[in-house]
Amino acid sequence: MFIGGFQVQVLVGDDIPVVVLLLLYSGVLFVVSLLDKLIDEYNQKVNQYNDLFSSYENIYLEYDRLFDEYEKDIITYDSLVESYNAGVIPPMIQNQLSEEEVRDNIYVIEAGDNLWEIPQKFGTTAEKIIALNELADPRLIKPGQKLIIPQNNN
Repeated sequence: MFIGGFQVQVLVGDDIPVVVLLLLYSGVLFVVSLLDKLIDEYNQKVNQYNDLFSSYENIYLEYDRLFDEYEKDIITYDSLVESYNAGVIPPMIQNQLSEEEVRDNIYVIEAGDNLWEIPQKFGTTAEKIIALNELADPRLIKPGQKLIIPQNNN
């Protein structure tokens, strides 16, 4: 006799009755269905883990990109501070101008100069000089410092 694809031998007499075998078989089917359910739940958890891992990986990559950008900003900041302290035009500003513009429009601050008299010498305004040289505090100019003087466009 076949039950659920398994061959079951029906024994007669004092041997195991067919009802007991059927109960054992249904118990096995129940356990198998529970295992299938557990495997499905496990696979769902693995997929959730993979999704979460992918999200964390994306977050890490974004962090890494932002950190690289931050390091470049620190280098730029340090370069600007170094240029300012040395009294030279920061390379960032020089790169925005042609060599001719930079060479022809440089003024080296002398003792007693201020940002209200310098513009009058060149026919421009203090605001233009401050903006072009990105001066955070125009009161802190010092002798020997170089300034880019904007061309007078009347």
